[in-house]
Amino acid sequence: MKRRIAVWIFFACFACLCFTGCRSVPYSGRSQMLFTSESQEEKLGKQAWQQILSKERIEKDPQYENNLLRVGKNLATAVNMPKYKWEFKVFDSNTPNAFCLPGGKVGVYRGLFKYVDNDAELATVVGHEIAHAVARHGGERISQSMLQGIGATVLSVALNDQLVQLAYGYGTNLLAILPYSRTHESEADYMGLLFMAKAGYDPHASLKFWEKFSKLSDISMVQEFLSTHPAGKSRIKELKEHLPEAMKLYDKAPTKLGLGEVYSNKMQTKAAVAKKSFNTNYKNNKLSFGLNRNPDWSYNEDYRGVTLIAPDKGAHILIQTAGITDVTGRRRSLEAITDTLRRNLEVRGSNAKFAKPKPTVLNGMKGMDFSGQYTLRNMNIQQYNAILMSPSGRKFYVISYYGKPEYFKKNMKAAAQMIASFRGI
Repeated sequence: MKRRIAVWIFFACFACLCFTGCRSVPYSGRSQMLFTSESQEEKLGKQAWQQILSKERIEKDPQYENNLLRVGKNLATAVNMPKYKWEFKVFDSNTPNAFCLPGGKVGVYRGLFKYVDNDAELATVVGHEIAHAVARHGGERISQSMLQGIGATVLSVALNDQLVQLAYGYGTNLLAILPYSRTHESEADYMGLLFMAKAGYDPHASLKFWEKFSKLSDISMVQEFLSTHPAGKSRIKELKEHLPEAMKLYDKAPTKLGLGEVYSNKMQTKAAVAKKSFNTNYKNNKLSFGLNRNPDWSYNEDYRGVTLIAPDKGAHILIQTAGITDVTGRRRSLEAITDTLRRNLEVRGSNAKFAKPKPTVLNGMKGMDFSGQYTLRNMNIQQYNAILMSPSGRKFYVISYYGKPEYFKKNMKAAAQMIASFRGI
């Protein structure tokens, strides 16, 4: 009886939410179902912002924050969200990333400035992130997760502030499980393009930035882990289709800023350099590397190398080394050892599908990386691999992050941060 009552309550609540939670996304007009209120989202965005400020170091060089403040304020005026209490911060990290929380809390990592040449390109990225907040994509992700739940208990938990807070929490599992969809990303591209045009920045800069960013060899690892942003021809094609509309807004802008201020090469170079105060809390002298290990992850050292193990045991990072020469004494190239690893993985399991390896650079070490999936003993495995030349040039580091798809996504953020901190010593 109780079970039937619970089911009835669930469907009654669901029906109520369906009728009361629909709205149209600004600019795009797409119909959107939301079970969270704007005030709830903004409150939780503020809480998440405080958590971020307590964990991240603020960049001390004022030139980065001055650039962000100048561009951010222009975008905020163009967006016209009176309830938003805008804040703009640059964080001390060489990770090329940015975000905007509900309520107008914008964070940019110093590393992004390596890839933006001017204000207009910075407005491209920040406008895109602001668009996610204005379109309430975070609330929509929560609502979609609620629809996937089973029973009244799941619904009641999903409506609880704690889960909503997790969805906006910095580096939480739910964010990894529920990345922005292709629809959200395309919508943010479109809205961000309009925002920068209204702010007076030339929309053509958006095309230049995304074309450049998608081709950069040394961000493939970052793209693989820290970004859900789609790259490639489809993104550029869609932006070009929206360009005439954006240019109309640009022509009407009160002040045409064009590209805005152009950034110096010195500033961009500095943006990509890790600070000397980097904290390595795990070192392996035998394999000659160090990294900043997440304290929640355990580790094993054995004949294979070092294995970092996620708290739920569902995902692992295996770090090994390989000699620079083969059994005959001939020197092996980076491409050759990468190809060998890829072929071994394809043979190891069935239904193997791996992307073509790409050049990458991690903390000054040149390498190759690729990702894909395969089936092993009736279990689907998702895997990311990076092969790096050691600073001494005498060996290769082989880093593999793997797990069942659900665990791979769940632990992705923590794994990405650890891999990004990897240093050869």
